[in-house]
Amino acid sequence: MSIHRKVTALLLLMMLVVGLAHTIVEKLIIMPSFYELEREHAQDSIRRAQEALQGEIDHLGVACRDWASWDDTYDYVVSRDRSYEVANLQPTSCLNLEINAQFLFDAEGRQIHGLLIDTASGAPLTAEPLSNGAILGPHPLLVHRTLESMHAGILMTSAGPMILCSRPILTSERQGPARGTLLFGRMLDARLWERIRNQLRLDLQIFALQGAAGLPASEAAFVPLLKTGSRDHLDGSHSDTLHARTLVSDLDGHPALVLRIGLPRSIVLRGEATARYATLLLALIGVTAGVALRILLQRIVVSPLVRLRAHAHEIGSHANLGARLATRRRDEIGALAAEFNLMIERLSASQSRLLETSHRAGMAELARGVLHNVGNVLNSSLVSASWLKDRVDGNRLDALERLAVILDEQGKNLGQFMMEDPRGKKVPELVAALSKYWSTERVRLSEELTRLRSSLVHVSDIVAGQQTYANSASVIEEISVDSLVSEALSLMDSSLRRHDVRPVVRLEPDLRVLGERRKLLQVLVNLLVNAKEAMHEMPATVRIIEIHAGRGTKDRIEIKVVDHGNGIAADVLPRLFTMGFTTKAKGNGIGLHFSALALKDMGGALRAESDGAGRGATFALDLPRALAQKVTQS
Repeated sequence: MSIHRKVTALLLLMMLVVGLAHTIVEKLIIMPSFYELEREHAQDSIRRAQEALQGEIDHLGVACRDWASWDDTYDYVVSRDRSYEVANLQPTSCLNLEINAQFLFDAEGRQIHGLLIDTASGAPLTAEPLSNGAILGPHPLLVHRTLESMHAGILMTSAGPMILCSRPILTSERQGPARGTLLFGRMLDARLWERIRNQLRLDLQIFALQGAAGLPASEAAFVPLLKTGSRDHLDGSHSDTLHARTLVSDLDGHPALVLRIGLPRSIVLRGEATARYATLLLALIGVTAGVALRILLQRIVVSPLVRLRAHAHEIGSHANLGARLATRRRDEIGALAAEFNLMIERLSASQSRLLETSHRAGMAELARGVLHNVGNVLNSSLVSASWLKDRVDGNRLDALERLAVILDEQGKNLGQFMMEDPRGKKVPELVAALSKYWSTERVRLSEELTRLRSSLVHVSDIVAGQQTYANSASVIEEISVDSLVSEALSLMDSSLRRHDVRPVVRLEPDLRVLGERRKLLQVLVNLLVNAKEAMHEMPATVRIIEIHAGRGTKDRIEIKVVDHGNGIAADVLPRLFTMGFTTKAKGNGIGLHFSALALKDMGGALRAESDGAGRGATFALDLPRALAQKVTQS
């Protein structure tokens, strides 16, 4: 795709992203803020309605307190003065107080006076349980444990919900003891709700839960939600009106009423209109800015870059490092053109040096590989040489020398010395012991010299192999896994014994692989050296190297070298076979890199596994299996 089309696509993408971002901001930030304002307004309206209802309850409580804390009422409970009844306990008193219920009870909870009246018509009112005298004796409304006690709230009656307040009857100085209880009640009728609606200027409706079958279907559906939730519910299913509902509890704390407030959705509608205007304005600004930016980018950026690309293509096609790009611009593109010309000059000067440097780097890489491989084998050779020196230094030649001195001192009396002298009688025994010792020592020295010779031969093979590799010739042959492992362990035998490392070998029978013997042997030696060094700080009881070999998937053989040493951290595993990377304090990062490349050249692979630091490591060699028809390949 040309840069012209990319710029156009980028501008369209930017406009799409801006539009998407605007939509996301509108949906997730702007409109939710309007919904939150609407919710807060609805909750504020619910709170105002609840406060208005509580205000009616408090107003009734004030009237009840004035009558209950009055000496005339206090005396009447005991004296039952007729004049008090005529003056105060009449329907006109209820009408003046705008109450529907007026009850007096003595200290034992017996009803002294009871009056229920419809304030609208003045007719008697039936409102159970007040009508049937159910409020008697130890009823909670009649129990006041302190002189300031008051019971106020909503009582569901057969005539409808009623505001009720009861107070203890005291003297005018609010002194006791209480002589009974005064109870006032006011029906929550249509006139009261109309007054509250006018006061709050809200579309307020009330529904009694008592007899839920009588609730409108639109309200009955919300009752379970109100009872199980926070007792407040906002219904936004109507596009133009938000219905806010809340539950009001009775004196016992049980849900009694549903208050529904209808609120116009002016806040949300205004928010939606604002969002539409913002979207249109953003679209207009985006199109205008996109067109202007497209023209500017074409003239300022795209066209100069196209010319720069054509110039670079010309240099690449004709390899003309003497060509230069002429420009008089003083901006970033002009600086880029100048840097491009300078780069061409430096490239021309560096071209000749690059070939020489790469040649030397290749020679150095080859030399480092040879030195690393030779070093591993020489370490084992040095161990063998040290062991041989220790054995020679600790031989029993001194005993033989002392025997020679003793025999020489006897001269012509040698026969008599051998027959009669106690020391002479032990000469044959000493000669036999020395003969046995030197016979055993000769075998052990011969074996160790054989190992040392094998190590030196292996060093010679490494050097010869690098020369062969330099001539791009290698031999792929069929190799016995058992002999390969045995030879590697033989080369490492002295070193492993010196560090108290015990090898454990478990090989499936008759395993043969295709590969270059010298390289495979060096890979195994490298892995054994690494495994030995990984267990240097571990207790001698766990210094075990396990070597497993078996048939893998398809025509593959897998050889595993397992140690119980320091393990490998998870962040180190991906870099383990990188040239120069090492976790050893004195490592050079060559061995595993060489091993991985060597296996890759033979069609194999090397991988490392570890459960983490301190949990050991496993190195697995995956090699092609030697099939019946594959004997030797060159």
